[in-house]
Amino acid sequence: MFYQAPEISHLDDGEGRFGTELKRTKDIFLASSARSLVILDELSEGTTFEEKMESSTNVLNGFYRKGNTTLLITHNHQLVDAFIKKRQGIAMQVEFADEAPTYRLITGISRVSHADRVAKKIGFSKEDIDHYLENKQ
Repeated sequence: MFYQAPEISHLDDGEGRFGTELKRTKDIFLASSARSLVILDELSEGTTFEEKMESSTNVLNGFYRKGNTTLLITHNHQLVDAFIKKRQGIAMQVEFADEAPTYRLITGISRVSHADRVAKKIGFSKEDIDHYLENKQ
């Protein structure tokens, strides 16, 4: 079993967040086998959308060709759509009830990341920013 999650980048290596995560994903790819469970939490962060799609597609196709079981956790529904269209995956999403996750997986592709809910919860929504700026003066 292998797990890749976003990491803090090392700016001194000249590769940034994208390179840091891609190195970890490469290490997992080389160490995994057809009997492996690979869990990838987002892919190709820290680059443009177009490059993210291309890089993520290349990586996922590689894992698919290896034959292992790969679970991708992502907010990139365009990437999920592409793999569903090719019949190379099953889309699941976290179920929400009363504005909170139930931690149950249900069939489907989430088109919402609940960013507004998270921003409000931590006190950094648009309204909070406006409030902070009003009170500063």
